[in-house]
Formats: sequence, C-alpha cells, structure tokens
Amino acid sequence: MANPDPRAGKVLPFFFPNQGCPGRCVYCDQWQTAAAAIRMPSVEDVRRCVEEANPATPSSPLDKLGVLPPKGGGETGDQLSTSCRETGDQLSTSCRGTGDQLSTSCRGTGDELSTSCRGTGGTEIEAAFFGGTFTALAEGTQRTFLEETRRLRERGLLARVRVSTRPDCVGPAALGLLREYGVSTIELGIQSFDDEVLAAAGRGYSARTARDACERVAASGFDLVVQIMAFLPGAAEESDIRSAGIAASSGAAGLRIFPTVVLRGTELHRMWERGRYVAATVEEAVDRVARMLEEVYTGSSCTPAPPACAEPRRFPIDLLRIGLQDGEWAGSALVAGPHHPALGELCLARLLARQLGEAAVELSRETGAPVPISVSPRLVSLLAGHGRAGEKALAEIAGNSVALPPIPITGRICCVDPPSRLLFQTSRFVIIRAGNGLRVEPVRRS
Repeated sequence: MANPDPRAGKVLPFFFPNQGCPGRCVYCDQWQTAAAAIRMPSVEDVRRCVEEANPATPSSPLDKLGVLPPKGGGETGDQLSTSCRETGDQLSTSCRGTGDQLSTSCRGTGDELSTSCRGTGGTEIEAAFFGGTFTALAEGTQRTFLEETRRLRERGLLARVRVSTRPDCVGPAALGLLREYGVSTIELGIQSFDDEVLAAAGRGYSARTARDACERVAASGFDLVVQIMAFLPGAAEESDIRSAGIAASSGAAGLRIFPTVVLRGTELHRMWERGRYVAATVEEAVDRVARMLEEVYTGSSCTPAPPACAEPRRFPIDLLRIGLQDGEWAGSALVAGPHHPALGELCLARLLARQLGEAAVELSRETGAPVPISVSPRLVSLLAGHGRAGEKALAEIAGNSVALPPIPITGRICCVDPPSRLLFQTSRFVIIRAGNGLRVEPVRRS
C-alpha cells in the first residue's frame, strides 16, 4: 500500500468548512469560521494548486490546446449523500463531521488561496480534502472534484488523493465511488472509541460503528488514517488510552491525536464558561498523550533484534500529528486548552524520556552501575526536549541510573556489536540495548 505519511511527499490540503456535516459537535467552530473567512475551494483552485506545485509544468500544453475533457459542474454540496446512512446508524443532528480542528493551510480567504499550495518540485504530490465530511457531500460534488484529481493524475501532476470523513459515512457505495476515482487514503474522524464520550461530544454514532468503519475501510484496500481526540467531555485518562490502543490495532496506517481545545462560540465554550468542562493544561496533555503513545507502541516492546544487524523495522502505524496546527485562528478563537506550537515534540520527548528512563532503571539494577546512553545526533534535540523538558523528565525517572548527559554518536545502528536487543520502537525512534548501554536511533524511512 502507498505510504499515507504526508512526510513522504508534498501534501496539498483543501479545506471544506463544515461541508457535508450532518450536525455540529460540541467542540467545532467550523460553522463560524466558514461564515467569517473561509470559502470552499473550487475545482479550478485544486487544478491551479497542483499545477503550481509542479514548477516544471506551470501550465499544461494540454490545457492550452483545449484537449482535456470539459470541467464538470456538479451539485452544490448542500445536500447529504444517501451513502452517509448506509451503515444503519441514525445520525444525530448535533453532530458534525471529521477533519475536526485540522490544518487550514490551504483554505484561502476571499479570492486567494494560501501560498502553501506552492510545491517543492521533484516530490510526489498528494491532494487532501479536509474539513467537512467528504463522502456525505452530494454525489455530484464528490464526482466533480474526484474527476479533476483523476485528470491531474493522468497528466502525471498528482500521485495520490486522500479524503477525510466520518465512520458512519463509509458504506459500500461511498467506498465504491472513492475506489472508482483512485482515492488512496481515507482519514476517519473517530475521536473516541468510548460510547459515553462519543455521546457527550455529540458525534452521533457508536463505538461499534467506529470499529466497523475502520475494518471496512482497511479491508477495502484503502490506507486508513485514524483521528482521535483527548480530553473530550467525559473522557477519563483510561478512556483516552484505551481509544489509542484500539486505533493502533484497527488496521490503520496512520494516526493523528488532537488534545481538545476550547474555541470561542462553541457549545464546549459555553460548557467551559458554566464550569461543566475543565480544559486540560499543556502539561496534562503532554503526560496523557505520552501515555496514549505508550499504548499505541506497546506492540514493539521487547522485540529481539537480529544479532548481526539491528536495522529497526518500520512499525505498522505512523504518528502523523499531535495537536492543532498553529495558525491565525489561535489568537482570536482559542479560549482555553492545551495549545502549544511544539506540542508534538513535547509529547514525543516525554515518551522517549519515560521509555529510556524505565529501561535504564531496569538495566542499572542488573549491572549495578549507571547506564551510558548514546543518542543519534538527529535525536539529541528531541531527548533534550523543548526547554530541556525531556532531559529533566529523564533525570526524574532514572535518577542515578543513567550517565548524563547523553553522548551524541554517529554511524549506523546496524553495526552495533551483539548482543543487542530492540526494547522500544515508534515510527520515529528506537531504543536498543547494546551491551550494558542504551542507544537511541531514528527509524530510517525507505
């Protein structure tokens, strides 16, 4: 299957604010944002962004010759596709669609689209339809945009297409339409696998529906990306950790985790004002998300590395994003909650410190001496953490069990002398025991 990781190429996000959404969740402000500033992209916007991301072909000779098929009109998208109700679950009128609190870097204001659509050249380009519930748009609207992406793929300007949608809007007809047009990746805004949390957030479907949707999408040959949220109303730590574990075992190739923030004018804002919801702090979010990630990556723990070559294996699920993308909305719309421009790094630093510290404590008990830690130069900044938070956390966990500071090293991990043992692996780093020491190395991507 294709790699759903946006880091593998240039992703052009197109934002469909609240389009196709059957309702509105308690945390969503897209209905306000759409009214204030964001317009739905047109087919011409999609074509122009993709062409500009291919600097070698700023305008196609085929366009100039007029030999491409005429552009379809399609419907307005105000109606909901009947495929949204194929799974049998009734949709709540208080629920809105997926793509919640996603990047708006290509949303545009007025007549101009963001210059972030301008590409890098020489990389594979992927068009991503985010924001609303794509498969709940009128079928004519879906076909209009997907037909354009098919033309762009036939011209060699576009490699892949991804869409975001809800788990109750991926029935057989919806998936068949996406398959017909060569969509490669489907992102499901699951948000939680807990029935009580889903009800409190106004999502309008059950945890069983979410699980079935993941299974259906993965079994249909699409790359699946699961989006979950932490600190939703009624979500205890155990619930969020359990949802992370279910997401990791759902057949998903990618995962996004969004700690809930309070945005102005939402139902959650009103709940917060009345004392019915307490927003998490950055520190609380860092700690909980790190624990969620431990659950996600537990399956890679204690996996023996080959004695002659400890080349890390690629873990089945990639962590694509933690937290909201910093943007212009934050200054005016953010009321409370764990928003931080380096939230993802903070969470990964905490995860690395916890796993490294626990491994060092255990190894120190075995050897009776402090454990030397060697860190790849590419990961020194992660271990140190934003404001040296990772290094402080490591010191708190391991104490005198580690020989600090970590020593940067060079070279490939496959050259370590046996005995070596892979202790913990994420999609970004691995922790390996090499003799009586520990090594931290990046996961190399093919």
